[in-house]
Order: sequence, then C-alpha cells, then structure tokens
Amino acid sequence: LIGKKEACVYDKEIKVPIFELKVPNVFTPEQSSGFNDFFEIEYGGKSIVLSGINVSIVILNRWGGKVFENKNYKNDWTAFDQPAGTYYYETKIEGETTCKGWVQVVK
Repeated sequence: LIGKKEACVYDKEIKVPIFELKVPNVFTPEQSSGFNDFFEIEYGGKSIVLSGINVSIVILNRWGGKVFENKNYKNDWTAFDQPAGTYYYETKIEGETTCKGWVQVVK
C-alpha cells in the first residue's frame, strides 16, 4: 500500500497468504473403483485431510433436503445411498471462508 499526502509518501508492505480452494463439480461414485469415487475438496494444493484444517459441510438434494452433514469433513461423502443428479453444498472452512456451490453425481 502506498499513500501520499502532499509531499510525504507512506509505504507499507504486508504479506497476505492466498490459498486456492478446489471443489469438484462432478464425481462418479460406483463407476470406476478407486478413481473419482468421493467428493474430494483441496485447500492450498493439498487434500483437506492432509491440510490440517477443519471443514464443515452440508449437502442438500435438489429439493433442499439434507442428505449429508459433517462438522469435520474428511473427503468421505460417496453419495452411495443417493440417486444420480445435482446436489448443493455449503462448506465452512474454520477461520477462513464459506463456499457454496453444486456438484453433479454421475452413476
């Protein structure tokens, strides 16, 4: 940040960490074992399981009915007992942000 007031210049530098949150928009449980079977979120280039942060999640079906909720999500939702379709999620990353979106489950 650089500010000016008449002939004086004020300069201050603050480093702000920026992390990328990756949330898939499609996953394919029961299609190919071991590949793309879970709703996996990444934060800062790592799986949230390895990142050491706490993430809570709520997943809703297209009618707004809650199908999954976890206060310490570990990339373990498989939609196993749910039909294929679009689901809506809200994730809260402790001390950071809230992210809302949708995911397509293909079976």
